Amino acid sequence: MKKLLSLLLCALLLLSLAGCAAAGGRTDATPAPAPTSAAPTSAPLPPEPSLPGPSAPPVTPAPERSFDEAVAGQVFAVALAAHNGCFPDGTLPDDPAFLMEATGWYAAWRWRTAGVDILPLDEAVAFQLSLGSRGDFVLDPEYETYGLVSRTVADDGTEGVDYFVYKRLLTEQLGVTLELKSESEGEHAVDAAVIRHFDSGDTAERRYRLLFAPNPGDGRFPYRLTDLTLPPAGPQMDPAFDFDWELLLSQNRLSTLLGFSPSVKIEYSYDTDRVTWLFLRGGDLCVLNMADGLIYGEYRGARFEYGPDEQGVVRARITAFDDSAGSFKANDTILTDLFSMAAVMKYEGTDGERIFIRSVSEYGYRDDFEISRGTLALLREAYYYNGDEPVSVVTVSYPDALPDFSFLDGWDKPLREVTGIWEDFYDGDIHVREERYELPGDWEFLPYEGRWGDYTIYMNKGYTRPYFYPGDGIDYTLYLTTAKG
Repeated sequence: MKKLLSLLLCALLLLSLAGCAAAGGRTDATPAPAPTSAAPTSAPLPPEPSLPGPSAPPVTPAPERSFDEAVAGQVFAVALAAHNGCFPDGTLPDDPAFLMEATGWYAAWRWRTAGVDILPLDEAVAFQLSLGSRGDFVLDPEYETYGLVSRTVADDGTEGVDYFVYKRLLTEQLGVTLELKSESEGEHAVDAAVIRHFDSGDTAERRYRLLFAPNPGDGRFPYRLTDLTLPPAGPQMDPAFDFDWELLLSQNRLSTLLGFSPSVKIEYSYDTDRVTWLFLRGGDLCVLNMADGLIYGEYRGARFEYGPDEQGVVRARITAFDDSAGSFKANDTILTDLFSMAAVMKYEGTDGERIFIRSVSEYGYRDDFEISRGTLALLREAYYYNGDEPVSVVTVSYPDALPDFSFLDGWDKPLREVTGIWEDFYDGDIHVREERYELPGDWEFLPYEGRWGDYTIYMNKGYTRPYFYPGDGIDYTLYLTTAKG
């Protein structure tokens, strides 16, 4: 199925209103219950329709709608869709995820304000056109497959769409955990704010500016959206900070940190024997983890471990090659995972050398951070979940000297070549792939698939000589197959 994973994520995120992109954060967090006190909404709503009965006097034509009234539904839908993250970077989209999300919120708005239970199909198409669609109605069929929306026919025979999930979310969230405010600015501009309320009493506010232009020929949507200004990425920063989110991230990229310090050292309270070292060697990022007398890490595309083998011989063994260099890259920030779920960053003070930050999220936990006042480099992160004692603490330091990692010197000497030949059986046929690697002459190449996977390693094509280490400085070939062993 072409978009099964993204759909499931979107379904989950619809139910949590946390956004439909994802990106990263803690996967073990549990959403906290919504607060019991409601936060009022001042979203612009059109007047309730007046439907005369059989003996009612003639109805006077309604006065022409003001600009605020005319764009109220569009502002409501676009602001909530953008708040949920369903909006690509750049200019106005003809983007399926955004159009789908916005139409769902517009349908919920029509249901709330005018009792329209099923959004007529022609109105849904006109709404999407007013947001920049090229004309093809967007309704992802997988949304129907998974029961998020449904095509249906109203009692009067009108073909339409029931966005029932959005109607439920509107009832559960707006005025409970979400608040929407908007006001017009100038002739065709609207400033909107979506405010998130947390159990802690903190709020996170996202501001959007929507620009409109006349849309002749469409009485339902006399204005079309021409531009949408999104708020800065990242959490809402306390005004007490004299830096913004982007600066905080850029200062904690490894390329920046290793520019003012020879190394980064990370220690973990939940694994006291483990220490991670990050440093540049010959211009390449090296990541080494020291734990239980073993060193394992990543360097120049190789993932390896260094320590005694079964015979007690200390040898570096490469278990895989990966051009991405694994979990860390020089342009990564060590704050990405730590801050990814934060909605608000609160200023907690300074002791002259450190700045104290408290992050607020919607999932019942918080992180307390300490950063250097001079460089904004991360010094400490404490993670709390429903309590006053930290569940875990990560400490970061920036030493001038490294431990003895001289086993890496083999990369500076003539390298050996090892060839791996994999034999796979699928689709009723045999498939063979061959890969060549260069590595230090005293490093052993022992592929992950043969050590922990379903393959058996041999030293010859006929699969009669089981694997053995051939010795230092020798080029050799390994044969891996699932047919033997």
